[in-house]
Amino acid sequence: MKVLLDPSKTILKIETSDNNKAFASLSNTNWTKGLVIIQNQIQLEITKSEIPELVRFLTSHQTDIYLIQNLHSLEDYFLKLTNTN
Repeated sequence: MKVLLDPSKTILKIETSDNNKAFASLSNTNWTKGLVIIQNQIQLEITKSEIPELVRFLTSHQTDIYLIQNLHSLEDYFLKLTNTN
């Protein structure tokens, strides 16, 4: 939840050409906070300013990136809190 309240941080969802290889590569970096594979996608906590460096890292390890998406934003968090369904 702290990630959602800090505008400089985000939870990132990534889909690559080889998620297991990308996961293994990321496991040896500083990007291990929240690092998991969920539904065939990698998820991790990262600062927005680190996203370009992460992309360069993965592509330098011959990993194609098909999707990078913020899993949550503060707006999404607010909508979940206020949704009565």
